[in-house]
Amino acid sequence: MQKLLIWEKKTNLDERYQNNQSNTFFTFDGEEYLENGSMKYWIFGHTHEELEYKEHNVKCICSPFGYPSESGFGLWVNIRQIEV
Repeated sequence: MQKLLIWEKKTNLDERYQNNQSNTFFTFDGEEYLENGSMKYWIFGHTHEELEYKEHNVKCICSPFGYPSESGFGLWVNIRQIEV
């Protein structure tokens, strides 16, 4: 059985896609990077839902546009800005 990927934790993955085998094409186990890295942010994509959470003191952010129908054809898009 494959190890549970960090983005497949139930608190961070939409219920519709939990335990979906196709997740292995869109996610990877980056836990060692979060645990051992020195970064403050982990910016990632592919999921179509907005996510923001903390793992190992790293702020993980996904702020996608998604398909046009998922963003109200651009009306519901929130642009995020992070200063580095």
